[in-house]
Amino acid sequence: MDDFSLMSVNLRFGRAQDGPDSWENRKHLLARFLELHPADFVCVQEANDFQADFLSSLLPGHAALGQRENAPAFWQDNIIFHSRRFFLDSWDRFHLSHVPDLVSRFAESKWPRQCTLGRFTLGGRSLVVGDTHLDFTEAVREASARLILSRLARLPVSDPVVLAGDFNAPPGSSCYNLFVSTAPEAGGAPPFSDPFDESFGPTHHRFTGTPDPKTGRIDWILYRGPVTCTRREILHDSFEGRYPSDHFPVYAEFVFSQEGGRKEEG
Repeated sequence: MDDFSLMSVNLRFGRAQDGPDSWENRKHLLARFLELHPADFVCVQEANDFQADFLSSLLPGHAALGQRENAPAFWQDNIIFHSRRFFLDSWDRFHLSHVPDLVSRFAESKWPRQCTLGRFTLGGRSLVVGDTHLDFTEAVREASARLILSRLARLPVSDPVVLAGDFNAPPGSSCYNLFVSTAPEAGGAPPFSDPFDESFGPTHHRFTGTPDPKTGRIDWILYRGPVTCTRREILHDSFEGRYPSDHFPVYAEFVFSQEGGRKEEG
C-alpha cells in the first residue's frame, strides 16, 4: 500500500543528569512505547550516538539516517526509517548556520543545530522526509526556517515533503509562518500544511505528564505536495506513571494522493 506513518520525538539527550529520568533509567520505557506505536519513519531530536544505536537495535528492518560517526557530546537529529519498505535515493545533513556544510552554528544560537533530509522511493513514488531541531532565539529560528526551505528547493518541486521536529516555537510564530506561507526561499514549492490544530495541546511536559502551557505545541509535523494526512495524534503514553521522554511524541499517517493538503479527523 502507498501509505506510511511518521513519528517525531525529542528523546531528551542521553547525557543529561536527570536522576530517575536519566537515559539508562528510561530507555526500556521507549522500547515498550515503540512496540505500541510502530512507524515507518521515526524522527528523533537530541539523540546522542548511543541513543540512535539503541533505537536502531529496537527496530529490525530500519536504518538510521544522519548519524554522525565519532559524534561529539551534543546531540544530532536522526531519521530512522523502514529500509525494507523505502529505498533511500539521497540524503543531506547540514548545520543551521551561515556555512551549513561545515560544523557550525549561527552566532546567536545557543547550541549547534542541524537538519537531516532524506529522499526515498516507495512503489515508484518519491518522498522527502526532514527532521530538525531549532534554537531558542526567534531570529535564529527564522533564519533556520529560511535555510531549510532553500535546501528543500534543491529537490524536485513535485516531491511530497514531510518535515518534523522540535521547533521550539508554537504555531503562529515567525518560523512557523514561513513554512505555511509561500516564502521566496521555497523556490515555488507550495506552502506546508499543519494537520494539527488548536485542539491539540502542548507537547513539552518535563517528565511530569502535565503539558507546559508556556511553551505550547513546539513539536510539529508539517507536510506539502501530493500526500494526504489521514490520522494525527499526540501520544501521551506512560508506564507506571513514568514517561519515555520529556516531550510527548507526535504521530501522523499519510497516503499518497494526486492533490495534497486535505486532512481527515482521527
